[in-house]
Amino acid sequence: MSDNVRYFLKNFLNLVFLRIISRIIPIVMMTYYIIPIIGFSSFGKLEFAKVLNYFFKIIISYGFVYSIPKIFYDNKDNKNFKNDDLGKINGSILFIRLLLILFCALILLIFFLLSDVIKNEFDVIFYFFLVAISSGLFPICIYQGIEKIHIVTILNTLTKLLFYLTIPLYIKSKEDVCYYPIAYSIVEFLRLLLSYFILIYFYKIHIEIPKIEDIKKHIFDGFSGFSFSFYLLLYNNFPMLFLKMYFGNTAVGLYKLGTYISQIIQQILEPFLQCFYPIVNKKIKTDINDGLKFSINILGVNIIISTLICVICCTFPDKIIMFFCGSKIDSSKITEIVQILKINSITVFFTILSSYIGVQILRSLGYKILYSIFLCISFMLSLILHFKFVVKGGIIASMYSILTCEILLFTMVFIVFMYIIFLKFKKNNNIL
Repeated sequence: MSDNVRYFLKNFLNLVFLRIISRIIPIVMMTYYIIPIIGFSSFGKLEFAKVLNYFFKIIISYGFVYSIPKIFYDNKDNKNFKNDDLGKINGSILFIRLLLILFCALILLIFFLLSDVIKNEFDVIFYFFLVAISSGLFPICIYQGIEKIHIVTILNTLTKLLFYLTIPLYIKSKEDVCYYPIAYSIVEFLRLLLSYFILIYFYKIHIEIPKIEDIKKHIFDGFSGFSFSFYLLLYNNFPMLFLKMYFGNTAVGLYKLGTYISQIIQQILEPFLQCFYPIVNKKIKTDINDGLKFSINILGVNIIISTLICVICCTFPDKIIMFFCGSKIDSSKITEIVQILKINSITVFFTILSSYIGVQILRSLGYKILYSIFLCISFMLSLILHFKFVVKGGIIASMYSILTCEILLFTMVFIVFMYIIFLKFKKNNNIL
């Protein structure tokens, strides 16, 4: 087995298991236990606070999940790359993240002073902000770099199980909704402390005081990954923020539940992007023809998986919803949730493909800015469609708007990708 295959499988399988723990267990708990107790309105309140703090988490974690593993992978055979270098990297990213926490706290304070929505729900939002801090500081990029992602899997499994198995102890009525983010923040801080203890005590990767040059370098290297993650988060979650603004928490709850199910599979497949990125990047830089061949093969796998997801969700939406939600969900809401699931499954098909082509291939080929421009164009279209149609059409109109934007994004990245292939084919007839 080649080093590339071993590297991929080791990280991919651990990350997939991690996604299952972090995505499937939460939705089962939400649909089978929490939503029947707190209702769709309070569920929407939780999801709004969670998504708002996802933005803070993305800012705090920055783009290191893409840039740091690449540094480790590029220095895999470098015998001069020692624990002192790892300590400098660890110190640099921690220092940057602490500065970003202060920045996010300032932003949250401004929101609190200016927005009545934030004021009215500040208790839940603040507790989720603590979750964002601990999650953003979590050194998953270091564990990916030293190829010890199984440690992350163990930590996540233990803390997530601790959190979700204890939910029935403190969520007993609608008034207990704020205990959810409080407990979540506690287990996230526990996970963070354990992760740094393991890095320092067992792997001797200490936190070195960073130099200004190193800080600048890591900020620059991580910016493209950060901008991509932030744009993608904004792009994916703007509809929910829009629904919150115009239709309230119940609409947010319905929308989120309908999109949750198909996005579970998307999130499980996301490790494809994280694990393949350093491999594709290095292959393209070493030999662009070989790298493109490899990228095309992986694209084929993505197409097969995405098609399978889409067909299953569109063919058996009611059965899938009953499987995840049981019989406790209000039957009057099932029809709308089925529609949301069907439309979103088609959206996920285009999302998986456009993300792979954009993140893996275009960014590796040096088209980072172009891909960011495509995201901006698609997002601007989403803004226009939502203000034009969704104000009157509601949740379903929002879903069709998202689908339209995803098709546009996929079309743009696919045209650029095929143009690159055409140029290489013209120059070298055996590219394919």
